Formats: sequence, structure tokens, C-alpha cells
Amino acid sequence: MSSRVASDNHGGGSTSTVPSELLFRTGLTDAIEFRLGFDGYQINAGGPDGVGNTSVGFKAHLQDEGRYTPEISVLPSVSLPTGNKAIAVDQPESELHLIWSKSLTDNLTLGGNINFAERLDEYGSSQDRDRSLCCRQLFCHRFLIRRDDANIDH
Repeated sequence: MSSRVASDNHGGGSTSTVPSELLFRTGLTDAIEFRLGFDGYQINAGGPDGVGNTSVGFKAHLQDEGRYTPEISVLPSVSLPTGNKAIAVDQPESELHLIWSKSLTDNLTLGGNINFAERLDEYGSSQDRDRSLCCRQLFCHRFLIRRDDANIDH
């Protein structure tokens, strides 16, 4: 189980804060993980507040890290309309995340996502593509400091 607090200014517009995002993860096999997520309660400056979506997915490990190749996983998921109508999606929306990471040294890892999503709008549907990059540096064996230049779900 993991939880986080997120804040986003949406390119200079209103701010959304998610103080209670939760993710439950459990291994079904050595290579497959079941994931159940909850977006939490969203507080939006200048907009409606409310409970967000629930998501269900499976993360599958496809490739171990090799000397010259990254570790690769795939994460298909679905966002379900379980929250406040002003905040949550109106109907299920699918996403596919291609996740990779490569250890550069014993204490430094580089990773990222390539994300494909079907976002529904009032005219039907549209597809979104997104990418992110993450650099992790281990400063000691008890704490992991993570620096992100974009959202990443790992």
C-alpha cells in the first residue's frame, strides 16, 4: 500500500490537491501485480471539490534489466466512475503504461513511462499520449529520494 499528496497548477491555472490518494498492490505471481487505486478527495481552487475515481489494473513484468537493456513492465488499467460527478469520469476510461527503468550505478536509477489513455469528452472520445522521466538516487540504504520531472506511476 502506498499513499501520496499531489498538487498541480495545471499550467498556471487552478490548483488541485489530492491529500488522500491510495494505491493497494499485491503480487498474484512473481511477474504479475494486482493494483487497486483511489484518487482520494480533491480540493480544487476555483472549482468543485469531491471524491475522485477508482482504478483497477494489473502490472506485468516483461523483461529483467540486462547489462545494456532496461527492466520493462506494462500496466493496463481502467478508471471507474465511482466518485463525485463534478470530479470523476462519467464512464470507464482505459489506460496503458509502458514502464522502464535502468540502473546507471549502484545508487542511481533512470526510468520512465510511456502512457496511452482514452479520455472521454462531451463529443465522444479522444486519445492522449504522455511520457515521463524519473531519476532516483539512493543516498543511504534506508531512504530513497525520488526526483520527478513529470507524474510517474511506479
